[in-house]
Formats: sequence, C-alpha cells, structure tokens
Amino acid sequence: MPFFNRATTGDLITRINGDALLLQICLASGVGILVSEPVAIVSIFTGLCLIDWQLTLCMLVLFPICVIPIIHFGKKARKATGKRVAANIDQSSLAVEMFSGMRVIKAFGLENARLDRFRELSRQLIKQTMKTVRSREIVGPLVETVSMIGIGALILYVVHTARSMPDLVVFFTGLIMFYTPIRKLARMHVRIEEASVGAQRLMHVLDEKPDILECPKARPVTGFGDDIQFDNVSFAYEDEPVVTGLDLTIPKGSKLGIVGESGSGKSTLINLLFRFHDPDSGAVKLDGHDLRDLSIKGFRRQMALVSQEVVLFDLTVAENIALGQADCSREQVEAAARHAHAHEFITALPKGYDTRIGERGVTLSGGQRQRLAIARAFVRDAPILVLDEATAALDSKAEGEVQGAIDRLSKNRTVLCIAHRLSTLRSMDRVIVLSHGKIIEEGNFDELMAQAGVFSGLARAQGITD
Repeated sequence: MPFFNRATTGDLITRINGDALLLQICLASGVGILVSEPVAIVSIFTGLCLIDWQLTLCMLVLFPICVIPIIHFGKKARKATGKRVAANIDQSSLAVEMFSGMRVIKAFGLENARLDRFRELSRQLIKQTMKTVRSREIVGPLVETVSMIGIGALILYVVHTARSMPDLVVFFTGLIMFYTPIRKLARMHVRIEEASVGAQRLMHVLDEKPDILECPKARPVTGFGDDIQFDNVSFAYEDEPVVTGLDLTIPKGSKLGIVGESGSGKSTLINLLFRFHDPDSGAVKLDGHDLRDLSIKGFRRQMALVSQEVVLFDLTVAENIALGQADCSREQVEAAARHAHAHEFITALPKGYDTRIGERGVTLSGGQRQRLAIARAFVRDAPILVLDEATAALDSKAEGEVQGAIDRLSKNRTVLCIAHRLSTLRSMDRVIVLSHGKIIEEGNFDELMAQAGVFSGLARAQGITD
C-alpha cells in the first residue's frame, strides 16, 4: 500500500505501457541484428585480412572515428528519452485527473486551462521525441560519410602503391560490406540506449519489496472465536506519529464505535487491522495471535469492509456483488441483494442483475452504489464487519435506507464502525473517542453524552441533545 500511496497513476500507466513497449520494440528489432551483424563483421574482417592485411589495418584507423559519434548520439538519445518519458508521465496523470474530475472541470470552467496544460506537455513530448529520432537517424549517415572518406583515402593510397587491381576490387567490395553491419549496429545502439530508460524504470518496480510479507510458517485462520486486540500499538506515517501506545480489546460479538477529528487515527486502526501496514511497535492480535504470524488471506477472509469510498468495477451488478466471495451462486447474490435492500432497484435496471454498471458504477446513485457494497459484504458472510463512514456521503433518505441494511448486516457480527454522523452510533455497545492516536473518552452513547466531554460537544454540534 505505501508504494501505491506514493506512486501516481500516470507513472504506473507509463511503466506498464510505454516502458514495456520501448523494451519490446528493442528486443523485437534488435535480437537478430545483435546476433547476425557481429558474425558478419568478424567474417568480413577475416576475409579482408587474408586479401591484404596491411590495408585492413589501415582501415581500422577509421573505426574509432565511427565509434565516437555512435556513443555521443546514443547518450543524447538516452537523455531525450528520459525527458520524453517524464513528459509522458505528466500527460498521462493529467489525462486521468481530467477524466475522473470532469464534473469539477465543467463546474469551474477549467476546460481551457487544462487543455493549455495538455498542449504544453504535448509540445514537450514532441520536442523530446524528435530529438530521439534525430539522434537515431543521424548515426547511419555519419558512419557512411566517415567510411566513404576513408575508402577515398585508401583508393589514393592504393593508386600510389600500384597494387593489383583485381584484388583491390574484391578488397573494396568487402570494405563496403564491412561498414554496412557497423551502420546497423550503430542504429541499434541508439535503440538500446532508448530502451535502457524504460528497462531501468521497469527494474525499479520489479525490485520493489512488499512492505507487508507473510511469515513463511504462517498459521492458517479458519474462523474468529475470541477477540481483536490492539496491544500497545504505535504507528507513524514516515516521521508523523498517528497512533501512540494504543490498548484496545474488542470481544467477539461486540459493536464498537470509533469517533475522532480528522487525523486522530481512526482510519489508521482499520489499516492496521487489515494489515495494510504493520505497527511500528506493539501488535494487532486476532484470537491472541499476532497478525504477522497469521495467513494474510486467512485473517482477511474473516473481515468485510464497507467504506465511504465505494469501489465498483465495470462489470454486471451480479459480478460486482459476487466479488465478495469466490464461487458464490446466483441465488446467494440475489439473497444478499435482498438483505441489502438493493433487489428492487436492481430488477428495475434494463437487464436486471446482468446490467453493466459502467466504470466506478457511474450509472448508479450514491445510495445504490453503497447498497451494492453492503450486498457484497453480505455475500462474504464474514464474522467481522468494518464500517468506515459508510453513510457519510449520503442524503437523509438514502442514509436511512442504507443504515437499515447496515443494521441488518451487523446482527450477530463483531462490528467496528467509524462514523462522522454520531447518531449512527446509538446501537453500538461501546464508543471510543480518539485524539492524536490516543483514547480520550470511552463508554456507550448515553454515558458519553452525560459526561459533557468531547463526544457530547460533537453530538450537540450535530443537533443531538440526548
């Protein structure tokens, strides 16, 4: 997760498509040349030595003169390719931002500003591309020019020394043939320099080590039987502490509400519970076992997540719900939709459960998307339910419908509920209030309201008086 948090979408797209394509083109066009042309050079050079070794050695004087421009323009091509890739990354990121933020762009009239930025990046891209092409294409003519000048000088030398004409015809024919593979290798060198930029960027990805590794002898997890425990847990993002010395036990079957201001560590607790990150000190335990000693797939199978940010894919309604549990039947999908109060609006869609909902579920309302996420959690049928501000982005009517589905989903499960709207926490057995990664208040809803502390202040600010 830290890798994806620091990487940009445009950079990842460029690595997958652009960098891999550079390497593919180089390999496709270059393997044959790198095998055949060196063999041709050695063969021709041997033949020239047999014909006239003195002239052949004279000819080798030209070789360094040919190599110098090859190396020079190869470096220029590599530098230009690096700048071209950087411009391509910025352009891809900008395109992703434009497509995903089209409503904001339209609302604030940002079309011209975004297009001007895109045009500027396109100009940079074209400029660096032309520099690369120029470096690649100029090498061949330079090698030819140098070789022809050298051949002309050798002809004058041959005339001056009055050598045998038939042997000289064969020799000069071989000499011309000698520089043809050199010209091909020169162009190939520039292509290799271009591809090396993409290859290095791909290697950076391949060299990435996951921050979260499963223990080689990880314990299998077949169920959830006792409790979840945060044992003196501390965690920081880089140098910024988020959770400090947190102790918390959540017994099986209990319902815990989590409240706090932005940056207090609420979502970090969820990230640690799913082991998207490991604590810097302390341990998160499931049934007394440190998560680091358990099978990652095993303990995540015991949890279902419903968050404010609903992620739906460009699949059918049924396929999106079925993502919650592999190999679930159509009957299970429909039963989950009914439990989530989603069956009615699904059957009203053009093709019912077989309707494709578009990228990110754009054809559905916020409440409908949230109910599909709840249906996905129903299908998973996990004993631990995690609610991360699941109704925060909904209007009052949609919130009421979704909250009813959540209440039904919460029955007979262990629930962790992060809530911005405190009224949704009335049904919680216990509520904790976080500040700077520490628990500052704890109790049930009524007890916290009676304490006249931080929780009651937040509740009254939302119009809750009892």
